[in-house]
Amino acid sequence: MTEYPDIDFQIIDLNGFIKAVLSIINIKDGTPISTPMSTPMLTVSEMEVLELIKNNQKITRDEIAKQLNVSVNAIKRHIANLKKKEAVKRLGDNRNGYWEIQNKEKND
Repeated sequence: MTEYPDIDFQIIDLNGFIKAVLSIINIKDGTPISTPMSTPMLTVSEMEVLELIKNNQKITRDEIAKQLNVSVNAIKRHIANLKKKEAVKRLGDNRNGYWEIQNKEKND
């Protein structure tokens, strides 16, 4: 940024999610001070689960576990983390419901 030479801004694409990093150079000693201003980071496993959900919003935990060759309990844990990170939301009941990918652009 030419107007503010002591500020560095990066946007990192994480398979449809973004991580923005704003670095400000400490005027006293010249060291960078980084402050992440983004959605929580997703693990590789969480990104794999999210990708399967994007491709099929009605996919079940059992189907995800089978496709990723992991236990259903592992998928339950990944989905719980994705819900906590506000990446997915389950709409409807377990039998007839579907997954919704959450919009990560929030207007705070």
